[in-house]
Formats: sequence, C-alpha cells, structure tokens
Amino acid sequence: MSRHAPLTDDTILGAIALQDDTTLGCRWGDQTRFAVLDVDQASQYHNELGLARLRHSLASIGLSCQQNYQSSDSGGWHLYFSLSSWVDCDTVHKALKQWLVAEGYEIKPGQLEIFPSNNGLRLPLQRGFAWLDDQGSIKVRREEITADEAISRFICALEAGVHNWQLVQKRIKSRVQEIQAATTAST
Repeated sequence: MSRHAPLTDDTILGAIALQDDTTLGCRWGDQTRFAVLDVDQASQYHNELGLARLRHSLASIGLSCQQNYQSSDSGGWHLYFSLSSWVDCDTVHKALKQWLVAEGYEIKPGQLEIFPSNNGLRLPLQRGFAWLDDQGSIKVRREEITADEAISRFICALEAGVHNWQLVQKRIKSRVQEIQAATTAST
C-alpha cells in the first residue's frame, strides 16, 4: 500500500498482471462511485447463511446487485456495489454504518467493515482474488484467467449493477426510522 503517493496505472496493472507478490491497497478520496463490505474469514457472517442475510438486507434498501468476491488468499469476502454518480465518502460510510448497526450487524475489524472509510482497502484482481457465487463458493480464481479478462469481468459487473445513491439513502433513512420506532414501541 502506498501511504504517500498515488499509485500509477503501471503499478496497478502490474499487480493485476500478477507480475510480483506485492499487494496494493488504496485509501478513498473525498468522493466515490462504489462501496464495499469486508467480511473476514473468521467473521460470524462468513458462511452461507451470513452471506444470504447480508445480501437480503442489502436488497431491502435497493442494493440488490452487489458483486461478491474473495479478496485474497486469506479467504475474506468483499461485497462491492457501484453507484450511479459520485457521492461523498463520509455520507456513504455514515449512512451504511447507521443502517447496518440498526439491523443488528456488528461493525468492527474481523467481523464486518464498511468502505469507504479512513482505512485502506486491498485493490481487486490481485493474487488470491476470486469471483464468488451467491453462496460464497469460488466460481473463478484470478489466476485462472488473463489480466485483460479479469479487468473486463470486474468492470462489466460493476457497470451492470449500478445503484442510485439518493434512492438507497432514502430507503436507509426510512428503514432506520422503522427500526427505531419498533424499538421504542417495544420498550
């Protein structure tokens, strides 16, 4: 991970081409066109039921087209979803965190993390990356296809499932209000 300088296109393409064992990650800028949920291998959500629950929860707020990947040889998962326009990173992070906590998810390293955040995220398509099916099983490993095919698959998947953040944000707000009202009514 470069902590001081932007990564060059050549450096990123070299990592995607699996030219060396270097692992690259980046931090977000001020705005983003996608978000990622990170589920570590030891997480309570890293199983078929946990993944199904996450996918159902995401669909309930309009994020039904997330793309599921193995992030590295560690076996952790990254659930990507793309946004139709540039959105403030803090807004995305805070809204997702408030909603996930309200839904009962434990947000912390090793369990479930939300990106964008102030932390760096491993870039996709590097050694150990894989495409997953809806149950979390590996469909295709990065090492099994060419760099060009990997880039094409990844970009096409992100472009195929674009979400309108304004609509998602409204659904998040509505769902959080429902949960808060139900909690208040039951106490």
